[in-house]
Amino acid sequence: MSRIKTRILILSDTHAHVPSPTLAEDELTSTSDFTIAVTGFRAPLPQADVVLHCGDLTTGSQPWEYRRTVDMLRGLRAPLKIVIPGNHDRCLDEAFWSRKPSPDEAHVLEKDPDHRTEALAMLDEAKADGVVYLGAEGVYSFALQNGAVLKLFASPHTPEYGVWGFQYDPIEGHEFPIPEGVDVAMTHGPPRDVLDLAGFNIPKYGMESTSAGCPDLFAAVARARPRIHCFGHIHEAWGAYRAHWNQEFDSRGENVVAAARAIEKGKSKSIVALAEIKPMTPFDPPASEGQAAQLLEWSKQQGVHIDLEDGKEGEETLFINAAIQGFHEEPSQLPFVVDIMLDKAGNS
Repeated sequence: MSRIKTRILILSDTHAHVPSPTLAEDELTSTSDFTIAVTGFRAPLPQADVVLHCGDLTTGSQPWEYRRTVDMLRGLRAPLKIVIPGNHDRCLDEAFWSRKPSPDEAHVLEKDPDHRTEALAMLDEAKADGVVYLGAEGVYSFALQNGAVLKLFASPHTPEYGVWGFQYDPIEGHEFPIPEGVDVAMTHGPPRDVLDLAGFNIPKYGMESTSAGCPDLFAAVARARPRIHCFGHIHEAWGAYRAHWNQEFDSRGENVVAAARAIEKGKSKSIVALAEIKPMTPFDPPASEGQAAQLLEWSKQQGVHIDLEDGKEGEETLFINAAIQGFHEEPSQLPFVVDIMLDKAGNS
């Protein structure tokens, strides 16, 4: 079967931030405060065949935030930019935005109907520059300009937490109907136990991180085994993990699947995790010489580059948490750039 090398730029949780116009080498040094310093989120972001933005375009779902983010997306160097909403993009959730606020919600937000109208109009106008907004969960297929076809599952839904959009009751759960054979599962939130640790480990203050991913989502991914699963939502869980599936474990027919059973840790690999590469809070030691050197290199490249051309379909999934916003709401985390071989459009 004929295949085409395809480059994918993956972002999430930009929250109305735009890439810094300053070159990394003009701003960063080995002694920079990498807790909050902008690293690789710099213009121009790497050229790609397709961009995937996994949601949280905004913080408060305000029109000015959509304008900043949509203008940024329109200017990215890729013929196709695929975007899903996140929980912060709540005015795009029609069911949430149109319902009357409950008494405990009324003080949190004012649901201006014009905000939704304006945001959707901006996204519609951006189609002229290759921006495709996927507000509905489902399976999609895109014929790319390079001749490849991208098979994608997209979903904005996350477990309920606060007064936000695209949420579901975590007790009732959510199905996530990801079919086998898709190249990419693109969700806003992470699956359970993979790049989903929320909060910080600060023993001095009795703080520790906890798993915040969705078990239903992990079960769906374990059954479908897409080549890439990208998401964001949990900012401090930024990173990439190449999981090797346990071939002796059949998750089909199971509603709850534990990562410990489904993934062979001995054959899997953490490519990068936030705690491994930079200080996460001011309570952590400064970046080591080796960490600073790696951050400087990646920052000059405007992202972490991963070669998945040798990926084993059905045996491995590359999990990516691409949240850009980090500590103190600064855009301090890096985008990901993945090279993958995709089927040529028209192949049966």
